[in-house]
Amino acid sequence: MAAHILVACGNGIATSTVVASKIKSFL
Repeated sequence: MAAHILVACGNGIATSTVVASKIKSFL
């Protein structure tokens, strides 16, 4: 169960990074 939580957190961080990159490139 802990593994699933870690994966979810990792995906959230990856998504945030991608979104931030898109925002920076857009600006």
